[in-house]
Amino acid sequence: MTKSLIKNVSLMTVAAAMTFLPGVGKSHTVSAQEIQNRVSFQLAVDTEEPNWKATLLPDGKQTIYVDPEPSFDMQQIAKAAVISTDEGRPAISIEFTETGSERLEKLTSENTGKRLAILFNGKVIQAPKIAGAMGKRAVIHGNFTIQQAVQVTHALNGTDRFMP
Repeated sequence: MTKSLIKNVSLMTVAAAMTFLPGVGKSHTVSAQEIQNRVSFQLAVDTEEPNWKATLLPDGKQTIYVDPEPSFDMQQIAKAAVISTDEGRPAISIEFTETGSERLEKLTSENTGKRLAILFNGKVIQAPKIAGAMGKRAVIHGNFTIQQAVQVTHALNGTDRFMP
C-alpha cells in the first residue's frame, strides 16, 4: 500500500468510528419542553411549606423546600456561557432578555430572603438566597466540574451538545 492510500484508509476509519460514538460531532436543538425538563428556576425556602418539595442542597447537609411551580420561563434567557471565577472555578453567566430582566427584577425584589433554586435534571445545583433585586445578568457559582457547567450552559442555550 502506498502512503497516500494508507492515509485515506486511516481517515475513513476515524470518520466511521466517530459516527458510532454517542455525542461525538453531533449537535441538535431540543424542544422548549425538553429544556424545561432539564433546567428550571424555582423559589425555595429553608422552612417547610405546604406542597413544596423537600430537597437537599448540593452540599447534602441542608434541606430546602422548593416551590413545585417554576418561577422563571426559559424563553426569557438570551444566552448563557461558561466563565471562570477569580479562583479559577467554572461558573455559568446568564444574560436575560428585556422581558426576562423585568421578570427577574420583580421576582427577586418581591422575594428577598428566599432562595432561587436552580434545578438541572430535577436536582438542585445551586440555591442562592435572594439579597435584593437582580437585573440583566446573573452568574451561577457552584461546585461544578467544567463538564457540568458546559451541560447546564448548553441546556440554557437550547442545544444538546453532551451525552445525557
